[in-house]
Amino acid sequence: MAAHPARVLVIGARGNFGARISARLAREKNIQLIAAGRNAEHCTAFAASLQNAVHPVKTAALDVTQDDMAERIGAIAPDIVIHTSGPFQEQSYKVAEACIAAGSHYIDLADARDFVVNIKALDEAAQD
Repeated sequence: MAAHPARVLVIGARGNFGARISARLAREKNIQLIAAGRNAEHCTAFAASLQNAVHPVKTAALDVTQDDMAERIGAIAPDIVIHTSGPFQEQSYKVAEACIAAGSHYIDLADARDFVVNIKALDEAAQD
């Protein structure tokens, strides 16, 4: 029996980096892409534009400023979350903490020094 493709949630899927990452991941047979952003209609249109997608691209309306991020990510149940929705210097670790709670791997594109250096505070929880 073949393994199911990994569920990869890209937050900020329509942005400069998110769109490139999403377009590439959509072409992988072992990945089920979930394109997320603040506007559900825009995400749906973006998903439809990925014409080389191996699997139908799923979408999710997510705003990194939402208070219920843990519940939202938990409901989506991604294996991996790629957070491309900066600027990170203005953000908390809410998305990373939601990934820990959901048991999802977390990747971001942060280049804000304090954000990058201080995320190590979540390492013990992530390892558990």
